[in-house]
Amino acid sequence: MAEWIKADLRGGTGSANMLFNEKIKKLRAEGETIHHLGFGQCPFPVPEGAVKELQNNAARSTYTPIQGILPLREAIVDFHKKLDDLHHFTADDVIVAPGSKELIYLIKNALETSIVLPTPAWPTYLPQTKLARKAVIRIDRNYESGWKLTAEMLESALKTNPVPPKSLLVFTNPDNPTGCVYSEQELKCLATVCRKNDLIVLSDEIYARCFTNGESNLSIAKFYPEGTLVCSGIAKWCGGGGWRVGYVMFPKELRPLYDAVIREGGQTYATVAEPIQWASVKLYKFEEEMRNYNKHFQRILGAVADYAHKELLKVGVKCHPASAAFYLFPDFENCRAKLLEKGCKSGQQMCDLLFEEEKVALMPGGPSFLRPEEELTTRLCYIDFNGGEAIKASEKIGLENALQEEFVKKEVTTMYDAIQKLCAFVKRNS
Repeated sequence: MAEWIKADLRGGTGSANMLFNEKIKKLRAEGETIHHLGFGQCPFPVPEGAVKELQNNAARSTYTPIQGILPLREAIVDFHKKLDDLHHFTADDVIVAPGSKELIYLIKNALETSIVLPTPAWPTYLPQTKLARKAVIRIDRNYESGWKLTAEMLESALKTNPVPPKSLLVFTNPDNPTGCVYSEQELKCLATVCRKNDLIVLSDEIYARCFTNGESNLSIAKFYPEGTLVCSGIAKWCGGGGWRVGYVMFPKELRPLYDAVIREGGQTYATVAEPIQWASVKLYKFEEEMRNYNKHFQRILGAVADYAHKELLKVGVKCHPASAAFYLFPDFENCRAKLLEKGCKSGQQMCDLLFEEEKVALMPGGPSFLRPEEELTTRLCYIDFNGGEAIKASEKIGLENALQEEFVKKEVTTMYDAIQKLCAFVKRNS
């Protein structure tokens, strides 16, 4: 044992979802046909206008300001004014970094307080918290609440486990891994509890432009503006995960935290690649090309999410519909008895058997997403398809015409086949 390495980094596997994705990519490269429902990679290509902008600015190579170039920060603020009705941020409140993951960690690291973490949770939140040496209060959400954090859950947890003022609530809306979205009333009630307990809310809204039901994003920052950090980026809504551009907007009341993160940024990432920042300006101006792209993107996502959800219900799987993001969080409890006969006692063993029998790859809800190991939940990513081809098919139909029920079977065949195979597995084992 290398005792000279930090204890949190001596063992484990690193980012569970990233390593799982690399395993599947390797198998596919070796020629195996695998239905990959276990990783949240956006299936759609970066819009062509942004790609051209990147090409036009490829020669730019300066060290830009730690907080990002001014035109990008201005475009981000204007974007959220128009789409989210958030008017209390200015360009001076924005920090742009190489991915929102970097900023989430730096924010945790900068604080001397505790972290409040609802579960199930994105696999990175807890390891980051441990690396930042922060005490963590976990709040278990449940199927009965639609996997949502309720004000009552939060109030009860804080009574049982009091936290210092300015502790950080990590709040994902739209949610990863469940696909749930919070209503105005739910956000107002949560805001009341957060204000009463002087919490800082890190509102991770990376999926805010990824709705499946035609609705619009609503941020908790509308109801708790003085205490909410709005975090987002280009990874999900426009296919820019590998470009590594994320940002956080800080309310003026939390300026000391903004200043601390700028100091950390100067000693860690230093800058974001300049050409990618200029290309991102094009994205955040959200002109006609981007608006149409997002309309096609959302209605295709909606068609696939609806298909997957309906098929799972038909075979008796407990599953709430997805309102946004790329995920369902089904519970395969109806398979437990037959799985036990085959020696499968955990979610991981169920996923292993599914992969062996059907070559469908899923990640179990526990422990990566902080659910119990024996629970038969999984995060189902309904995005294993060629988004570029799907957009072309949607464009041929035209935005003035609705997508028909057969769209998924005809135009998103990889997801159609994957869900059919998953449902066949359920039928055999329920």
